[in-house]
Amino acid sequence: MLQTQDIEKTVEWYRALLGFTPSMEAGAGWCRLSRNQATVMFMQNKHLGPPHAAATQYVYIDHVLAL
Repeated sequence: MLQTQDIEKTVEWYRALLGFTPSMEAGAGWCRLSRNQATVMFMQNKHLGPPHAAATQYVYIDHVLAL
């Protein structure tokens, strides 16, 4: 899960610019978005402070040249 300050703005950005669609309604402080076989999840934890990448993230792509 990635951290965000604003779930609704994050959903709209991923939808409008990258073509993702919500896999479920945003709620309870988190959301899941999908596009083809890719899925990304975001959480909002105000008690953690501003969002920052605190973990290693891996992206695996089959047939990168076709993409």
